[in-house]
Amino acid sequence: MLVFFILYVLFCTCMCLAIHNPSEAQYHRSFRIKKQEQNMDNSPTRDQAASSVDSKDENWEKLTSKRLTDKTVGILGGLGPEATVHFLSRILARTVDLYHASIDQQHIPIIIQHNPTVPNRNDAIDGVGTNCGPHLRDMTSSLVKSGAVDFIVLACNTAHAFQSYIEEGCEKKVPFVSMIDVTCNEVAKRMNIRGSDNNGRKRKCGILAGGGCIRANLFQNSLLQRHIEPIIPSPSNQELMQSIIYRIKAGDKGMNVLNDFIKVIQELKEEKGCECIVVGCTELPLIWEKCLDMYNGVKIDDFVDSTDVMVDTLIRISKNDLELNSFLN
Repeated sequence: MLVFFILYVLFCTCMCLAIHNPSEAQYHRSFRIKKQEQNMDNSPTRDQAASSVDSKDENWEKLTSKRLTDKTVGILGGLGPEATVHFLSRILARTVDLYHASIDQQHIPIIIQHNPTVPNRNDAIDGVGTNCGPHLRDMTSSLVKSGAVDFIVLACNTAHAFQSYIEEGCEKKVPFVSMIDVTCNEVAKRMNIRGSDNNGRKRKCGILAGGGCIRANLFQNSLLQRHIEPIIPSPSNQELMQSIIYRIKAGDKGMNVLNDFIKVIQELKEEKGCECIVVGCTELPLIWEKCLDMYNGVKIDDFVDSTDVMVDTLIRISKNDLELNSFLN
């Protein structure tokens, strides 16, 4: 009986303590409730939360606002395939150089009509092959009808002999920017043309290009319009030049090709006195810089690479830093 009495007394004592003093569990529960209430008081309202989202959207918009207004360039390519790949790689690299592009959204929008089945341009110019003009017109038309491009360029110098077909495909809806013209504009700028040198002579610019491009007088006519005397290789060296281009297309970039190329450059620079030389074929950039390391008679500023000039121009047009109207006839 004594044991039961002691247990009863202890039970009653514990009950009294529970009534007059909150338990530790109750204390912590009360603390958590107060903490939650404080957090609710400090939490953003729905309007504040919406404002925060808007702020993030504004920051993203600022980051991409330039990109959202970039013009889309349509490229007629595949003439030849490796040259077009190089052309695209130069666009990516130069966008980084010129505009410090560090994320995808800072590069320019491009749509490429890559068609290596276009008939041989040289044969078409010489009248011994299929006319490639209708193919270029159809390629252009497909880009225009897509409604997705703001202007069109052609990644092949020789094919500019068929520019009238390309303009027909543009249907006066989308401008065509000529690689020939922008290259010759750069030549005039580079040579600081004032019409003639101090002795009253026209300044000389050499042309490295395929036979069809030379026979169509594409660069010659454009340079003459800018009061620059065009200089072409001798007939034998022009044949060698065409051989170099075909060997590059076949994947040959070996020493024989490089040495032959240097031979043609030497004639224009040393024998014919050209102040400047146009690299007027999109295949040639695949090797010409290697030649600079081998031939001390020239420096990079002696050359105007039509690929790089066209690339820089189209990037600046896309980024709205050049007006399209300034390139239209």
